[in-house]
Amino acid sequence: MTSRFDDTIAAIATSPVSSGIGIIRISGPDAKNILRRLMPKLGVCLEPRTLYFGPFVHPNTSTTLDMGYGVWIPRPRSFTGEDTAELQAHGGTLNLQRLLEATLRAGCRHADPGEFTRRAFLNGKIDLSQAEAISDIINATSWPGLETAQSQHAGALRRTVENLRNDILRIVAHLEVNIDFVHEDIPLFSVQDIANRISEVRVAIRSLIDTFELGRILRNGLGIALAGRPNTGKSSLFNAILRDERSIVTDIAGTTRDYLEEKSDIGGIPVVLVDTAGIRETDDPVEKRGVERTHQRLRNADVILVLHDGSKPPEIDELTWSPATNPNHVVHVLNKQDLGIDPSWDNHFPTALRVSAATGVGIVELLHYLRNLAVGSSEQASHRTMITRSRHKEALMCCDEALTHALDAIGQCMPFEIISGELQLALDAIGEIVGISNTEDILDRIFSEFCLGK
Repeated sequence: MTSRFDDTIAAIATSPVSSGIGIIRISGPDAKNILRRLMPKLGVCLEPRTLYFGPFVHPNTSTTLDMGYGVWIPRPRSFTGEDTAELQAHGGTLNLQRLLEATLRAGCRHADPGEFTRRAFLNGKIDLSQAEAISDIINATSWPGLETAQSQHAGALRRTVENLRNDILRIVAHLEVNIDFVHEDIPLFSVQDIANRISEVRVAIRSLIDTFELGRILRNGLGIALAGRPNTGKSSLFNAILRDERSIVTDIAGTTRDYLEEKSDIGGIPVVLVDTAGIRETDDPVEKRGVERTHQRLRNADVILVLHDGSKPPEIDELTWSPATNPNHVVHVLNKQDLGIDPSWDNHFPTALRVSAATGVGIVELLHYLRNLAVGSSEQASHRTMITRSRHKEALMCCDEALTHALDAIGQCMPFEIISGELQLALDAIGEIVGISNTEDILDRIFSEFCLGK
């Protein structure tokens, strides 16, 4: 039976907008013949990696569709590791759609999302972490996020994982010597030496796990939700952080009845900022629904900025209310500093940040504070290898668990075979990061996130 990944595929590889150039990518065993059907004037002799200019014609009607360049790249020196071809035509949605339809008529099928990258992985051109990095490069919204994705695509995470796997493999090899040559005249490795080596690897694994929060933020953005009573200036602060009037601001309490979400960056750190409806008891069904949705957004936030009208004494519910969630950080912010902060706030939130969303006073300090929450120390923000996905963290935690079980087995004087078995589980777990051990459902989930043409 022929595998789905043994046929020839095609897709538009460039953004579907008006542009000077648009590219259609073809990959599979029939790529060269399809290029010839679309550009029949190429002739018999077709040199690889050479751009040929000419008309693109429909394979059934011979109608000229466009003028452009065609190139053929033979395997294995292509992105997918297969024979590939590209059509470089004029950009524009309609033009590329018509040319893609003709390409499919020439003898191939439309590629699934991420299928070109999946074929590159299956053919050994990249590992799984590098495949994920391609998606992250395309979707990066900040320079640090892009640099992290580029580093992962260049193999930084793969090299780190390979080094850790090799360390575990050496320990397994030492155990095998103790198991297989116990009665031979061969020096054996001490149990304490093996335990020390396992402990060293476990420290390195946990250090890599610790990079996840920053890596996740650089990839997905720091989720910041603005919460508080109506008319405390949440929408004004929302606009001040974005440096744009995105949220409607009025003196009428309850103006914001649903959340508003925008992406931005704070000192190069991507953020997802959410302006929520004011939290209060209400009989208005629309506003009540908005409050419910506010609580849903708060549960997903990394940081909650609880905004208060600092120009007035605190209300009782402001002192007793707390977010119905367990975020990493809840930050109290006293707004309307330009009107003067009521001194009674010092008795309740003495460390609260003070700003004026209307005049901009304190906004720079607030942004600096939020960036430090995301990045931490300058050492943590350095360009070391980071993990960026929950899948990476879960694999490393499984590896750490297996290493811990191996150390427990050593402490209980259990047979070397038991210890070796736990180390094999550790190898399998960490191998999932780069695709050494994987299942089809993992691959389906990863590559389904890609856009067409990649």
